[in-house]
Amino acid sequence: MGAIEKTFPLNAAQERNLRNWAEEDIPSKTLAVVVPLVAAQSLTDVRTSIDYLIGRHEALRSRLGRTLHGMPVQEVMETAWVTSGLECDYHQVSSSQDPVEFASTLRAKYIDPIQYSSRCSFYLKGDEVVAVMLSVSHVFVDGISRRILTRELTDFLHGGRHSPESPPQASDYSDDAASPIVQKNTQYWKTILATVPRSCTYSGAVRDPYERVEMAKVTLTPDQASRIMAACSVLRVTPYALWVTSMSALVQRATRQYNQVFRSTYANRLTAKDYRAVAQLAQAAFVPLMGTEHESLMARARGVYSSTLRTYRHGLYDASHTVEWLNRPSAHMGATFQPAFEVNYLPASTSDRSLVEKSMIGGDYEIKTVGERMAIDAPSAKADLAILVSYEYSPWIRLDARRPVYSQRRTSELLRNLLSIMDVLCAAPETSISDLSVREFRSMSGQLFGHRSGVFIDTSTTTSLVMGFPAVQSCRLEMRADTLVAHVQASEPVEVSEMLAYYQARQPWFSGSVVPDAFCFCGTPIATGSSACHAPATL
Repeated sequence: MGAIEKTFPLNAAQERNLRNWAEEDIPSKTLAVVVPLVAAQSLTDVRTSIDYLIGRHEALRSRLGRTLHGMPVQEVMETAWVTSGLECDYHQVSSSQDPVEFASTLRAKYIDPIQYSSRCSFYLKGDEVVAVMLSVSHVFVDGISRRILTRELTDFLHGGRHSPESPPQASDYSDDAASPIVQKNTQYWKTILATVPRSCTYSGAVRDPYERVEMAKVTLTPDQASRIMAACSVLRVTPYALWVTSMSALVQRATRQYNQVFRSTYANRLTAKDYRAVAQLAQAAFVPLMGTEHESLMARARGVYSSTLRTYRHGLYDASHTVEWLNRPSAHMGATFQPAFEVNYLPASTSDRSLVEKSMIGGDYEIKTVGERMAIDAPSAKADLAILVSYEYSPWIRLDARRPVYSQRRTSELLRNLLSIMDVLCAAPETSISDLSVREFRSMSGQLFGHRSGVFIDTSTTTSLVMGFPAVQSCRLEMRADTLVAHVQASEPVEVSEMLAYYQARQPWFSGSVVPDAFCFCGTPIATGSSACHAPATL
């Protein structure tokens, strides 16, 4: 058993990941640090660089432990113990293979974080190493950390100098170190999300535990990428803001909903020093966009940019607690919180811009669509529509759509809609979103508007939700001001509190539904009193 150098509590980002990940999936949550060598090196020289990197960062010497009370903690092991026991594997590469092209195909190995946080793979031609991959556990390392490790390892392997100053360590960002900031920022997010729309209705759907998710992907042409960068200069916003704006406009045109919340991932690195830290700091953020129906694309882009800047400095918070709070009966206004869409953005990480430009050479873009079966965790605040934008090596876009979305329009067509909106945003940013030539989803015709939750209510799924209670025989929905009244007839006297608990537990699985604010019982006595109408106090 190796000596433990230090032990400290997990931070909010780590705790959220462990709560959201299934235990059996945790070993697969890994990131790959891949470096192809310009010139082959001896195994001894490469291993020296790897050992130095491990000694430099606590996250690479960590494992997941538990206190006597069962609370997860991060244990940092002594460097000598980790490097002497580092799990390594060795692979021969064909002499004809280009190390750079070969390295781009490598994928991270599985890691059990209870045992260790990293392992190493060496790729050799004969006795010399031509590429190396360090697999690291996502429990301890985020995407920014992967880039830091890639940059440092490349530097070490190619003879570059590194800063003698020690980088910030994972323990500097533990819960003990960040707790006052986390508490303050968590309250900030609860305040700004308290009155936002609870969800965006694409269509009514009763969800299954596992559903098909469709993904459409396209590589941008150099001309498209150049136009986007030019638009950033004109509008004085980032490419990220333009992609969020395009998604926001797509959602508005398809669903009529211009007050939205989008989900993204904040790196939570606010200083230059933070960008040298190898740790798991990234958190989901839920950013409100309070737009108007006839707003221009330019105005929406600037609104996105200001909203992101305003909220980014509060990214170090307890996202799990915030979502749980939003979904409590006292706060959820009848609907479980779910963002309208999600945008994740990976900027180019290489300092050699010629590599990026070289990889962008191509002709007309081609959209490729695939599908995968994925678990649906209804209360987890994951969007049914998402894009991943990557500028690593070559700029490409992937749009993911779940059943409530692709049941209304093919995923490939949605991606074409998104790209056409981006084209208009770049060429004519003063265009009103309401004038964009994107068709509305056909599901909009069967909805009720004006509910206090901000949800556009699908009458079919809400009726199905209400009718699911065993005693209910019929249901008619009615909007009264900003509340939803359900006129129901039951086969026997019912306890309204039991009905309410039943509906609140199942509502997350009924897309486009809300729990009624009040029940009017038609010809049915209720066990809680003599009134024919009942408005639950918790709603």
